[in-house]
This record gives sequence, structure tokens and C-alpha cells, in this order.
Amino acid sequence: MRVTKEQIVNGIVSYIETDVIPQVGDKSIQIIAATAVKMVRANNALIDSFFENKTMQAVLGKCDDGTYEIEDVFRSIAESVQQFGPFPVEIPPIPFISPSEKTLSFTDKDINEIRRRIERSN
Repeated sequence: MRVTKEQIVNGIVSYIETDVIPQVGDKSIQIIAATAVKMVRANNALIDSFFENKTMQAVLGKCDDGTYEIEDVFRSIAESVQQFGPFPVEIPPIPFISPSEKTLSFTDKDINEIRRRIERSN
């Protein structure tokens, strides 16, 4: 399915706000994640720099009309996660806020839910 960069951002942000932040037991990580989401929403230059990256355009399947064909990349990620186990995202220690490293793990169900949120977002 073809989607816009706004749909990608909105879908990922929606997933983080409703599925990730409430599940994280560490209050400092919740605050950091919520702050990061707010900063991404408020900073179009940050979003644009991500989407202007040629590698990301290739991975996300950028089309001539400026939309992205995300089906293949999300299917590939979900299949890889099924094969090798949950996808870990490590959050390094942050002095005075979160002194130890934290790891978030995402399953193929998470990857598929992110894709659904992107496809449904506007």
C-alpha cells in the first residue's frame, strides 16, 4: 500500500503513544519517549532529513509521486522477526535521568500493528 510520509510519522507516533509508552514500566523512559514524540511532531526539519536520506527512500520504496510503498519492507521485517526473535531497541543510559541501559523488544505482531496504524492514519 502506498502511503505519505505524514501517514508514516502519524502511524508510528500513534503506536508509540498508545502501545509503547504505557507498557514501559520505567517512568523516566516514558518521559523520554513522550518528549521524543513531541519533538518529532514539532520539528519538520528532523522528519524531512530522515525522509530525504537516499537509503531510507530506497528502504521505504519511495515512488515518483512522493508516496512510499511500505508493504514489502514491513513484510520483510515481520518475517525476519518471526525467524530470529523479537527486534531489540536499546536505549543507552542517560545521566541523571535513566542511569542504566533499557531494551525494548518488538515482535512480528508489533511490526504488523505499526503497518496497520500507518495505513489507517491521515
